[in-house]
Amino acid sequence: MTSRRQLLQFGIGALAGLAHGHPRAGQAAGRYPERLVRLIVPYPAGGSSDLMCRVLAQTMGKLWQQQVIIENHDGAAGAIGIELAARQPADGYSFLFGNLAPVVINPLLQKVPYDMQRDFEPLTLVGTGPNVLVINSARPEKNLDEFLAAAKARPGTMSFGSGGHGSLAHLFGEMMNQATHIEAAHIAYRGGGASVNDLLGSHIDMVIAQTLPAMPHIRAGRLRPLAVTGPERFKWLPEVPTFAEKGLPELVAIDSWGLYVRAGTPPEISRRLHDTAVQALADPGLVEKFDEMGVETRTCQPQELARFNQAETDKYRKLIHERNIQPT
Repeated sequence: MTSRRQLLQFGIGALAGLAHGHPRAGQAAGRYPERLVRLIVPYPAGGSSDLMCRVLAQTMGKLWQQQVIIENHDGAAGAIGIELAARQPADGYSFLFGNLAPVVINPLLQKVPYDMQRDFEPLTLVGTGPNVLVINSARPEKNLDEFLAAAKARPGTMSFGSGGHGSLAHLFGEMMNQATHIEAAHIAYRGGGASVNDLLGSHIDMVIAQTLPAMPHIRAGRLRPLAVTGPERFKWLPEVPTFAEKGLPELVAIDSWGLYVRAGTPPEISRRLHDTAVQALADPGLVEKFDEMGVETRTCQPQELARFNQAETDKYRKLIHERNIQPT
């Protein structure tokens, strides 16, 4: 599923050996799961994260021969769902699906009612994916060089949309401002789809969009992709360069999604959750569906996810400080 080069780029190692718990936890894990399991999703139904979760829950349920149900608890930039997950019993019958914004970025920007290190234990990465800088196809600029030249010719007049304050699109827009000195104004929307819709109406100049909401409009010719934010070209847009290829190596950022369980969950149950998720993420049908959403499935050991999140935290803390990005 992934190349050695890609794994090294994201700091994710190969799977290590299984961890072993004490006998009592092992006995509990032998019966686990005896009833349905809840996957808490801090995003609304119908979005890219929700769609990924539904495929994952269905596949895990088949492996367990036990139902895994999705519970959507959206609001407050993911904080409502994550706080709810933090208050669940540490028995493995609920676990959390979280992506980069609420797990890493939001706690750097505002006070949140949860602590990812105190309240949760990481299980595994689920997937990663780039964003894509898109403009309205009615614009005259045909590539990134032309667009940046137009922005520099009219400094301070451009705007970029995102799915909300603290989203990856927001932070990447600030990274681009810093690297290119175009100083585009940030316009926050309630979700990435809303920002794309306003771009289609020419109300803003650009969006650093997730691939799922952008791809239908790119294929229809309504949006023009200029560059992708990943370290390599995106397979569904092979003709579109990365920012690094265009001489901007500092403009590399990926979205990430992972699974977490309540801190204090018996180790053998956490291991059962981890192993089942890894097995599900290797399912060819799941891989294909994720691929269609622009997400590459990835798995890792819990401690590797913890290191990955720490590296992302350090990266975005530095950006927030340098750009003086304030809480909402």
